[in-house]
Amino acid sequence: MLTLVVIVAVAIALMRGGHIGNLSNLPLRKIGWFISAFLLQILLRLLSGRVVTVKYGPLIHIISYVFIVIGLWYNWKVREVKIIGIGVLLNFIVIVANGGRMPVLINTPNLKSISLRELAALANGSNPIHSLYNKSTRFGFLSDIFSLPAFFLYPVIFSIGDLILSVGVFILIQRVMLAPKIRYLPIRRLKR
Repeated sequence: MLTLVVIVAVAIALMRGGHIGNLSNLPLRKIGWFISAFLLQILLRLLSGRVVTVKYGPLIHIISYVFIVIGLWYNWKVREVKIIGIGVLLNFIVIVANGGRMPVLINTPNLKSISLRELAALANGSNPIHSLYNKSTRFGFLSDIFSLPAFFLYPVIFSIGDLILSVGVFILIQRVMLAPKIRYLPIRRLKR
């Protein structure tokens, strides 16, 4: 969902007269924590179904969220990070409470968002990041229980935490891209 939000936020900011070059001025520090978390989650998705990810995937998933929390802590003074942090916290709570996996509700509206392969991985427990929502799910209201309407071409199942996190990312991109464009003046050599 985050990829979709970033694309939409950038497109809207450009339509509003924003400057894409301003994204290089994102006021974030220590982004290595975010990059490390992102890479861990990509690795888990790529290795999904392998013995090592089935066994250690939930722990690695939790570690990736710890990296995100550390990155947010370093950037807490950025006002949008507080919104993002609330969304991350809600996701982190439900993930930890459910053994390192985010529960996914499978119902008729959500079925269009899941391939048969992903559904099988959820059913047999080989998905290292997600699990099936069931009666034993803790904090079910924080799970991935919502989906985009059918007219969206990009199917996504998301949680309340994802929604709040996405709002924070959207606002941050708008603020940064709509800031006045920074023009650098050429540096003149000083005469000695």
